[in-house]
Amino acid sequence: MFRFRKKKKIQVLAIHGFGKNQHHEFDSLKEYLEKRSCQVHLFDIYDLQNEQDTDEKKWMKRCETQVKKCLEHDKDLIVIGFSMGGVIASYLATIYPVKKLILVAPAFQYLDLQKVAQHSLTTLKKLRQEKIDRVFTHSYLYAYRRSI
Repeated sequence: MFRFRKKKKIQVLAIHGFGKNQHHEFDSLKEYLEKRSCQVHLFDIYDLQNEQDTDEKKWMKRCETQVKKCLEHDKDLIVIGFSMGGVIASYLATIYPVKKLILVAPAFQYLDLQKVAQHSLTTLKKLRQEKIDRVFTHSYLYAYRRSI
């Protein structure tokens, strides 16, 4: 006698990034996946209405609680993380039995204004030098520098 295993239903937990849209970043994805019989879990990491909700440890705990709730069901768990949520999802996938991990623009390297400015200046210098090298010979550049 053959026994066929029931195919486990899929559940998806989406962890949003840092911003004001929070879990609404995934509304379209939720609608799409639910039409395909997936169970989708969305939640907010932090409360925008509460200016005191700034403890990142509590944010992590909320994410961990959601993963635990999902794992209580007899379904495979796919975790999707966007930006900051991608970093959190990566961490949680190392601890809990996640079937698949999907990262969308994970924020592993935070860019600040100084890094962006430095990168921009370096790029502009390279572009300027390439343009000068194509247009002028070194003798022209030497004459130009003497005239200044």
